[in-house]
Amino acid sequence: MKEKASAIRDGDYDIVIPPLENEFGDLGSLIQIMAQRIKSKQEELVLINKNLEKALDEVLFLQKQVLNYEKMAALGRISAGMSHEIENP
Repeated sequence: MKEKASAIRDGDYDIVIPPLENEFGDLGSLIQIMAQRIKSKQEELVLINKNLEKALDEVLFLQKQVLNYEKMAALGRISAGMSHEIENP
């Protein structure tokens, strides 16, 4: 039982604890259920993390686009101001 608990602690959530006919067997079954739930939650968190990384990449891309649009707009205002000053000194 101790080896199985150590394996779970080390991240091996696919352990199988053989059933026993005493309170240790009950404890083993509960530990195995907990390990399965931990594994399920870990997989869920990995998926959520991947989705967050994709969302962050999209936000960073859009941020760069907005920055480029703002630069172009500023350049347009400067050009218009210079053109106006050239025509009307």
